Amino acid sequence: MINLNPKLPQPKAPNKEIPIILRIRAAQRGVLAPSLDLNFATNKSLMDNVTGNNLITFTRASSGTFFDSNGVLQTASTDVPRFDHNPTTKESLGLLVEEQRTNLLQRSEEFDNASWTATPGAKTVTANTTAAPNGTLTADTVTANGISVAHYVDQAVTLTEISYVFTVYAKAETNNFIQLRASTPLGNRHANFDVSTGATGTSGNITSSSIEPVGDGWYRCSMVFTPTATSGTLAVILVTSNSAASGQSNSLNTSVILWGAQLEAGAFTTSYIPTTTATVTRAADVASITGANFSSWYRQDEGTMFAEYLLPSLIDGTVVSFDDGTTNNRWQMRYRNSTGVSEGRYRFVSSSGSLDMISSATAPNVNTGSKSAYVMKSGDQTWVTNAIQGTQGTQSTVPAVTQLQLGNGAASDAAKRITIRRLTYFPARLSNSTLQNITQ
Repeated sequence: MINLNPKLPQPKAPNKEIPIILRIRAAQRGVLAPSLDLNFATNKSLMDNVTGNNLITFTRASSGTFFDSNGVLQTASTDVPRFDHNPTTKESLGLLVEEQRTNLLQRSEEFDNASWTATPGAKTVTANTTAAPNGTLTADTVTANGISVAHYVDQAVTLTEISYVFTVYAKAETNNFIQLRASTPLGNRHANFDVSTGATGTSGNITSSSIEPVGDGWYRCSMVFTPTATSGTLAVILVTSNSAASGQSNSLNTSVILWGAQLEAGAFTTSYIPTTTATVTRAADVASITGANFSSWYRQDEGTMFAEYLLPSLIDGTVVSFDDGTTNNRWQMRYRNSTGVSEGRYRFVSSSGSLDMISSATAPNVNTGSKSAYVMKSGDQTWVTNAIQGTQGTQSTVPAVTQLQLGNGAASDAAKRITIRRLTYFPARLSNSTLQNITQ
């Protein structure tokens, strides 16, 4: 049995003796020691447990948000990795890797600003009444005034006919229900939410909706939709129930608290991007191991990679990629939800461009985390996800690779969104029973 967490020294600082100690003790116990062990969730750093060194080159050409161990939304500076947490349980989730996204809404935290339409006589907005998910007194109270109309804040947008995600952080006050809505010119899309219980409600003409608790009574409400390509408005509406009609008129005189609105082109929600006078782009997270930092632990003729990771939705993307920076010479742990198939997928491409796709026989879990392991060896490629073994590959020519990319890959394999809890590499082909054991 392979022990992913042997009782060996976990160095706090670089120590050149550690690899020798690991090999000696592993040999004494009959255990194959990993040559790379990145335990992001536990260490909350880029440190490799085997060497005690940081082998990863990490960049992000902008700041980015994440939840800290207290469940508070924080901002990491440019080129600083984000080690995310579950905002309600405070569980450490690991390294967050996301693609580039832009918040297309202005004044994302200022619903009293002129960027958000003030509907005469329908409601009032009181600024900075409540502590927001980031701990600052910047959340606004929106109060309906009892007139029988729709009570909302909205912002004008011009969209194209592609997928978008519209999100807002909301908290119940004297009203429990809100509706996200794209106006009639945009196709009359809507979704209802109960921000007292955290339940989604009825919806219309959208791809999906979701609600995520983020602590202290706050929920992040999301609607994925494809609009008609034109100009219109996106609104947050106070409604009377979780089954309210689109754009409901009512006589409410109750209130909800709002913060952090976001509109991004894409099919899934990413981390919050604050804006003021203009749209803001969060750059992609790029993490890789190259050069001597790579060759020092990688074995070219065979090896096994274990990964524990969290996906916010099942989309096409990459967990890790061993490659040479091109679309040839790569073996990758991927996942997909296209052409009616949801599954993990092992992509194996030799220098000649010969491609082998190996299915995992099961799809990775969404939101609850998955464990996968895959083997690279001449004539022997295997993929296991959550203890379920996939098909067998038989490519004889192994890829000649020069780097490891985390949550990313070449060309169409670019990063989407993934939180990587742990990556462990063994310089040998582990047995199928071992692969099933370590991915339980």
